[in-house]
Amino acid sequence: MVLRRDSVLINRILFSNVDHPRFPGISIYFQGCDINPKCTNCHNPQTWEFDDRYFVPYESLFQRIKKDLNLLFNVYDLVSLNFLGGEPLSEANRKAVKILSKDIKELFGTKVIILLYSWRKPIEIYEQRLLNYVKYVDEFVLGRYFEKYKNPNSFPVTKNQLYMSREEFDKAIKKLIKKNGGDLYANHIQL
Repeated sequence: MVLRRDSVLINRILFSNVDHPRFPGISIYFQGCDINPKCTNCHNPQTWEFDDRYFVPYESLFQRIKKDLNLLFNVYDLVSLNFLGGEPLSEANRKAVKILSKDIKELFGTKVIILLYSWRKPIEIYEQRLLNYVKYVDEFVLGRYFEKYKNPNSFPVTKNQLYMSREEFDKAIKKLIKKNGGDLYANHIQL
């Protein structure tokens, strides 16, 4: 697969009332997952492969999301933009996560709550130097899907996953930094 600078790997985009615990929104399913082994009984195995057939021009994606969010604003004051997968923070997808979340925040501000799902927990995001890619994310669902911890009546759907606000995420990262030395975004990849 050849990464294209101006394109994004997208499996599907849909309106959702279930991917965020409080707000209706738009869910973007990124194509490609970098965890091995894959999660047993993953909800989205069709999103695992990194496949050129799923490339979408970034500008087309941005215009579609902008249009869909504006449609939701006809009914709701606050909406969510949910990044799922696949894996939004895989090497093929992380830059798009940062750029799209930044562009949406610049356009809509706090009217859009950006929620990122990832198999990574805060320590992996920190250790893999991915903090810069999640700067504009408001909330997180972090951790692998483990079916043995599944609770269909809860959010997130498995007990081992962490649902975190931006403040909780930053607090967890600051603890890691204090333990390891350094500052929040120093030495992390800049785009």
